[in-house]
Amino acid sequence: MLAYEQSIDNKEPIAIALIATYPEMTRVLAQLVEGTNIRLLNIYAAFEQAALEAKKIESKVDVILTRGGTGHFIKEAVSIPVISIPITPFDLSLSVSRLPSEVKRIGFVNYRRAIFGTEKIENLYQKEIRQYQFCSRTELQQAALQAKQDGCQVFFGGAEGVSYAKKLGMESEEIISGSEAIYQALAEAVDLVRVKREERKQYIRLKIAFDSLAEGICITDEQGKISVFNPAAIRIFRLRDGDAIGQDIHDISAGKLAVKAFDRQTEALNQLEHVWDTTLNTNHFPIYMDQKFIGVVSTFQDVTKIQYLEGQIRQQLSKKGLKAKYTFSDILTRSPSMEAVKKLASLYAQTDSTVLIEGESGTGKELFAHSIHNDGPRANGPFVTVNCAAIPEQLLESELFGYVSGAFTGARKEGRQGLFELAHNGTIFLDEIGEMPKYLQARLLRVLQEKEIMRVGDDKIIPVNCRIISATNRDLRTLVTKGLFREDLYYRLSILTIKVPPLRERREDIPLLFEHFLASMGLNLQSVRMRKTIEDSMQRFNGCRWPGNVRELSSVCARVTLLQAVDRNTDVAQYLKTAIDVSAQDMVFLNIEAALPLKAALEEAEQQYISAILERNGNNHSITAKQLGIGRTTLWRRSIDE
Repeated sequence: MLAYEQSIDNKEPIAIALIATYPEMTRVLAQLVEGTNIRLLNIYAAFEQAALEAKKIESKVDVILTRGGTGHFIKEAVSIPVISIPITPFDLSLSVSRLPSEVKRIGFVNYRRAIFGTEKIENLYQKEIRQYQFCSRTELQQAALQAKQDGCQVFFGGAEGVSYAKKLGMESEEIISGSEAIYQALAEAVDLVRVKREERKQYIRLKIAFDSLAEGICITDEQGKISVFNPAAIRIFRLRDGDAIGQDIHDISAGKLAVKAFDRQTEALNQLEHVWDTTLNTNHFPIYMDQKFIGVVSTFQDVTKIQYLEGQIRQQLSKKGLKAKYTFSDILTRSPSMEAVKKLASLYAQTDSTVLIEGESGTGKELFAHSIHNDGPRANGPFVTVNCAAIPEQLLESELFGYVSGAFTGARKEGRQGLFELAHNGTIFLDEIGEMPKYLQARLLRVLQEKEIMRVGDDKIIPVNCRIISATNRDLRTLVTKGLFREDLYYRLSILTIKVPPLRERREDIPLLFEHFLASMGLNLQSVRMRKTIEDSMQRFNGCRWPGNVRELSSVCARVTLLQAVDRNTDVAQYLKTAIDVSAQDMVFLNIEAALPLKAALEEAEQQYISAILERNGNNHSITAKQLGIGRTTLWRRSIDE
């Protein structure tokens, strides 16, 4: 391979057609491409015939090399690149050097341009060179005739020009392009193919990118001519393929806002527009290059698709944990009162109203919240749980409503979605709602009324659509009376209410739940020893007040399971007796007649309480007085009064 051939080599194969006018051109080019990845196709033709031949091979090659006026005819006929091999001053000088000394005047014809530097050639060889130019076959004939009339002794040109000169009786010679000129044309052709291929790759990448977008794209130039109109835009505006490209933006149906943005050359973001039966979110961006307007990019999004995608994103979030775990079948009961509550909750689940679940701690309020969500129309949406008592007051607002960048010290740079946003098209469960600070109660009321939130530190409204289920173990009515809870919020939250009964009011559930918890923790309930233990424990269980409700019962079962895992010989029955006795010691039961006046009822309650504590302390007045926080004399007097 010649030294300069390395620069024309290419990793990807290139097909080049040479439409030559003389054999030497083919030989030189074949030598230049030898050993490269270039495939050469040779054709001998000129002018119109060359154009016809080029048309035949256009689809088989990347570029065409030719020379002079022939290149003009070929360029008019094909769409692929055409490179003309030039005639250089060196080529002309070489041809002149071969002429005898008696030749003093030379005619030289070239396609469209003169060769500079002929004065030096004239001085070197003491000859006059007259140059003629042509753009057509007729002009070439006239150039040959003019050369004869000008007294030119020799005529230099291409094959066609030489042919005309010979017909006029002139001595003529076809001028040959040297290796350097052919190499320069070849290198230019290879570079052009490389650039064209990269441009095509880039075009295909952009086209596929535009075509794959769900949003419509329209791009115009500075004249308003449409250069890009992707399939999504065609569907949105109900056009046919090819109806928009090359058209004026004012002449087709591409939305009034796009035309307006082009005419004003101004940016317009997040504008709503109705097209046919679709609501679009549109954005329009003017394009400037060197501060000069060169067009507009417009985007069109179907609002319903945005809502669908939003739902998909939120559904993905729900798969990461924002999902309700329990259904009504997980709420085990044999109690008629509890069955009635389940039926009522199942009825509420079919509505979209707020639900307030009331009940003591540990009764299973969260199970009801999960079940209502899973049994309702929002079951496929996210389920977000917030414990209003567990999150510090200063963080609760940002957790619920989210925040923007820089809203407060320590805020994430990119901001953060709030839990209400995450619950969009789903349910948010506000546990321990009675612990919510009063200033946040006002913001919660706005969410209920307006179905919208505003992130901390932001001034933009974000619409949200979520069902609110709340729960409390406190008496919200009393909190309202004391001014600790907003009355208007209470009525908004309690459109539908559920009162979950405590375990002591549904004692028929205790054996069922006890066995369920033990079984779920891996204990063998069929063993004789365990069955005897369970039977012996039931009477004591029924006598226990269970202040911690189902949660307390679950904890007792967990401790039993742990004891069995550590030592299978542990006396579980004795442990249960101790645990139940300890639980019973935590409570004092009073029996007060409802008909008593308040003062008499208080006196009766005091007497019963003192008696119960004395009995629990083995009638030890010293210990009892210390426990009650009164003197022994006072205790003695009140116990005597009894």
